[in-house]
Amino acid sequence: MGKRAEQIEKEIEQERTELDRNLKELEHRVRDATNWRLQFQKHPGPLLGGAFAVGVGLAMLSSRNGRSPRRQLAAPSAAPPPRSESGETWQIVRTAIIALAAQRLSALVDQYVPGFQQHYREAASKVRGPAHAV
Repeated sequence: MGKRAEQIEKEIEQERTELDRNLKELEHRVRDATNWRLQFQKHPGPLLGGAFAVGVGLAMLSSRNGRSPRRQLAAPSAAPPPRSESGETWQIVRTAIIALAAQRLSALVDQYVPGFQQHYREAASKVRGPAHAV
């Protein structure tokens, strides 16, 4: 009877070890799936597209009179419309998206042309001055 109990204990310990390993793997997968930086590294295109779509949707929702920006520009008016906070926010979002895309493009080019980013930084610091280095 003692040998059978030892065998059962050994099997239970093996199951615990396997369950612990599976739990750690599951935790790792959940952590990776919820890490937006990691997901962006793996899938930058869809995430940038989604961010752009959300930005466009928010810009359309925040429009006061429901007209598109193209129609607003085409409509004759005596004075330019006042600048709104949502317009400024949209400008900041667009600038951030463009800067992020430029950084990603630079990193992509650097993969094929080693030293590209370093050369780009040096050239940018010469043009802008050392205080504005990229």
